[in-house]
Amino acid sequence: MRALTVALLLIAGSMLASGWAAAQDCPVYLLQRSEEGFGIRIHTIGDGQMEAFIPGGEFVAFVIPWSPGQSGEVIQTARPMTQAVRCQAGTMETTVMEKGAEPRTLPAVETSALKTYRMRVSVTPAEGEATVFILEPDGTVALDTVAPPTDMFQGTIPLEPGDVSVTTETREVVRHSGIEGQARLEKGGPYLLTRLSVPGGGEGDVIVDLGAGSTLLSHEMLPPDIDIEALVAEEYGPEGVRTLPGSVGAFGGTVEGISRATVPSFDIGDLHFNEARVSVMPELPGIAGRDVKGILGNDLLQRAAVTRISLAGEGRGRLELSSSPSTSQPALEVPFSMVGGLIVVEGSIEGLAVPLILDTGARSSIVSEEAARSLQLTPLPEGGDTFRGLDGQAVETWGAVIPTLRLGDGSLDSLYVNVAEAAVLDRMGLPGGGLLGQNLWEYYSTLEVAWEEEVVRFYR
Repeated sequence: MRALTVALLLIAGSMLASGWAAAQDCPVYLLQRSEEGFGIRIHTIGDGQMEAFIPGGEFVAFVIPWSPGQSGEVIQTARPMTQAVRCQAGTMETTVMEKGAEPRTLPAVETSALKTYRMRVSVTPAEGEATVFILEPDGTVALDTVAPPTDMFQGTIPLEPGDVSVTTETREVVRHSGIEGQARLEKGGPYLLTRLSVPGGGEGDVIVDLGAGSTLLSHEMLPPDIDIEALVAEEYGPEGVRTLPGSVGAFGGTVEGISRATVPSFDIGDLHFNEARVSVMPELPGIAGRDVKGILGNDLLQRAAVTRISLAGEGRGRLELSSSPSTSQPALEVPFSMVGGLIVVEGSIEGLAVPLILDTGARSSIVSEEAARSLQLTPLPEGGDTFRGLDGQAVETWGAVIPTLRLGDGSLDSLYVNVAEAAVLDRMGLPGGGLLGQNLWEYYSTLEVAWEEEVVRFYR
């Protein structure tokens, strides 16, 4: 089956091109294949024109940002189909035609929206290496050389020779709003907490979490007159359109019953946020013995050019949003790539590449069972620990020590890790990866995320 799934969440070749066409024309990304590998180029369909494409030869598929979130399709050579795209006054309308089935119309896309989206496109063929592209709002295309590919189907649709799985993650580009200021942090158990106040709503502790792609608040924090929308996913397949309940990923699985709302404003220390689009839970589970009211995630932390988190003695620290990086010399500098709204860096352990999510909401660093097997890690005699995420599922771990983890231009020695089967890693296409958690503070006192540079800097 070939289906397009659009999740309304919150979620190498040489044929590269850049630049947009006239405003009323429709620029579409074409995924192509040649002897050198895969490539993406921009093709322009004139205003009032329609063009039809059949997968085969060089053409593989369209890459279109149907909406913010994750979408995916499997192109099967055994089921050829025609895709017709009409451009009308800057709007693209796509119709899919397959033998023996009724034509299907996919969601219309405004070409003006393309300039507000950044896409990460993972191309996984039945044979050969996968390729990951970054498509910028200005139309430029580059390869992602840091983070591994994502396959939202995870092998549930078998690939025959010539077949290709394409997963596209579309995210609205966060415009730096010039927000600057700071807020106090304190350790609540293993977590970094700060105080958030919503005018006309509630006030309470929230976790500052670089391991969260989007900000989440409990329902009681919202003003009473806020409109709340259900989170849904839509699937466009041969059988028609299906609307499915949306969910948010957690450490051990997923959390259902999530809604979305736009909060007019809220305050953290002297930081003031306006028009914050947040996820909403009825209530959060008890975390580290604290009554936590939410999670401050990367979507809002990116509103400044630089996010800086410092932790001093006695469990006290500071969250700072700034327009410029520190002038001090970092002890460690690591490039990153954004995957699913999360910061992914490439580590190396005994020569084995290990993708790692930077997660200040994880009380310890974690590696997957698959990575542990590849590294032949030895369990420590004192055993491991039990982890729980927002889903409340208990995940049992065992402990081990990594002699040296190489990161960027430096390394961490004798790094304690918990080993687990973590659903979050499988869901993100990182089965051989892990999380860099709270024990980073044993090595450094400050970390700084430069969002536009896509670099994390660590300071002692």
